[in-house]
Amino acid sequence: QHQRAGFGERANLLHHRRGIAGVHPVAGNAHTVLGMVQFARGDYHAAIRTARANVERLRRESAPEPGPLGWSASLASRTWMTLALAEVGRFGEAFAAGEEVVRESELVANVFALYRACYAIGAAQLLRGELEHASESLRRAERISAQTNLDQTADYVSGLLGHADALAGHPEQALQLLERSVIAGKRREAFVGLR
Repeated sequence: QHQRAGFGERANLLHHRRGIAGVHPVAGNAHTVLGMVQFARGDYHAAIRTARANVERLRRESAPEPGPLGWSASLASRTWMTLALAEVGRFGEAFAAGEEVVRESELVANVFALYRACYAIGAAQLLRGELEHASESLRRAERISAQTNLDQTADYVSGLLGHADALAGHPEQALQLLERSVIAGKRREAFVGLR
């Protein structure tokens, strides 16, 4: 994670010092990863600042958005911003950012961004204690994952759904989902070479 943060900070420095035209996709991706690392370290306010600045810069520079399965720095940054805003209790802003990503993802048919947005909204709803809404959002992410072969991320959704079911008083369902999350997590680790 430290190495990723360094990469994002170096890309930011180069982009601003040199004022190089046409570097925005690389800088946008680096800033997205920097925001992800800040979020993972628990520095939610820094993640929000990084994501917001990245989105604003990408909008100013009219960075192109990819197709259905492509990476979009703008959509990814707003998804991480949704999660970070929820972590600091700014739920109104979190839901607005997440819903914006849902609308734009549907518009360009970017299923990966749509999956991540539904996951982020569900996580925010879960943090707020809106168990029924969280379950709906997370089940939508789960359906998208199943329909589009995004199984490598199934453990994330299963884990949050299990958490929601446990809080809602459905321990049997929760246990099944949490066990499925552990199995999917091990498959993903094996897939990316962590095991």
